[in-house]
Amino acid sequence: MAILRTPTWGLLKVDLNQPPDLKDVLQQSKGLVNDIMGAIVYAPLFVLPVVFAIAGFMYLTSAGNEQKIAQARSLMLWALLGFVVYLAAVPFVKMIIQFFGGGKVDPTRFNL
Repeated sequence: MAILRTPTWGLLKVDLNQPPDLKDVLQQSKGLVNDIMGAIVYAPLFVLPVVFAIAGFMYLTSAGNEQKIAQARSLMLWALLGFVVYLAAVPFVKMIIQFFGGGKVDPTRFNL
């Protein structure tokens, strides 16, 4: 049995003498999917401050132009609305997983 080290996925156990068992492949890929989903779930927490900073810069540099002020306010409003949808979507997805037999779902982590 060989252990291959991949730069982003950690360790994958591979037996070079036997073809991989589907169950083992799925079990190993489950951890990878959880890591990717964890990164996707937390991405809006980093994007929101950047969008607010851009909108604030647009507002400060509008020089009284009503059209640019409205554009900056609109950007702030849509960023805030997107964040509210994000906050509602994560528990909703976990509730759906639990409802369809996914077992107990930890509300602090995205586990499949």
